Amino acid sequence: LEAFAKSAGLSLGAALSNFSARVEAISAQALDPASIRYDAAFCRPLDYYTGLVFEISTADGERPLVGGGPYDRLLTLLGAREKIPGVGFSVWLDRIEALRGEVA
Repeated sequence: LEAFAKSAGLSLGAALSNFSARVEAISAQALDPASIRYDAAFCRPLDYYTGLVFEISTADGERPLVGGGPYDRLLTLLGAREKIPGVGFSVWLDRIEALRGEVA
């Protein structure tokens, strides 16, 4: 991304710095960043998410197993008077169990 931005004369500033910090954090956990697919068009169709959202899917990418992200607006949408930050995720246990059965 850095090379592309430079060759195109783009200044991606904080966005590129944040992306690089995520890649470094992933690498620090002994995970291969090349095994992670970033999709700039991906979004969660819920208005209360406020930052980087994610899904963890099967290898073919067809069935999400986990999905979530930060939802700093959720509680104010539900009536809270002050902004209360939060982050969370959902896990599809039935899909994970089905995968376990396929491996056994």
